[in-house]
Amino acid sequence: MDLSLPEALSVEEAASILGASKGLDERTRTLIEKAFSEVRRAASPKMCFVRVEQAALSELIQGRDLSRHLKQCDAAVLFAVTLGSGVDALLRRTQLTDMAYAVIMDAAASVAAESVAEQAQEYLVQQTKEKGRYLTGRFSPGYGDSPLALQSIFLTRLDAQRKIGLCATDTCLLTPRKSITAICGEADVPVKGALAGCATCALRETCQKRKEGNPCHGAV
Repeated sequence: MDLSLPEALSVEEAASILGASKGLDERTRTLIEKAFSEVRRAASPKMCFVRVEQAALSELIQGRDLSRHLKQCDAAVLFAVTLGSGVDALLRRTQLTDMAYAVIMDAAASVAAESVAEQAQEYLVQQTKEKGRYLTGRFSPGYGDSPLALQSIFLTRLDAQRKIGLCATDTCLLTPRKSITAICGEADVPVKGALAGCATCALRETCQKRKEGNPCHGAV
């Protein structure tokens, strides 16, 4: 399924990734906006998803945090989004010519990928609502105490390589890089899922939000 990037992407969110949210100057703002324009031209956003019945959830529930997140759910929806290989190629070219700008572009591409994931989630929430059911927030491999190795299981269930060209490396990194996989619990009653803290998060050492004192405090 094809998606599209919104006209407006958050300069402030990109600045936060760069660690510059408290001192965003006009030059950096201009470079971020330029990077957004280039990422938008290179991107070909896509998504795929699959519904998983309760009987088949056991393989996917790894870690206490994910188990708590899906506790009230009798099914789940797996989904994946990607900006496509064109953005990866753009990032590689930029790294060869201007490493400082490449860092800014990488942050801009991350914001774009998150925006696409939000768009995909909104679509799935609406689809589920039309059936009289509800979704939790999304929860990705590596969040809380869930292992990054879940990436491969998610991708297999989604048939993501065939559908949207999304794979994972031996170290469980997604390729194309600017991609996101996630699971949302599904139930007959309104559900939000459970929060998980930084203490058990696999990404705690590299999380810029945590370094800035503004952690996410749970699945979004």
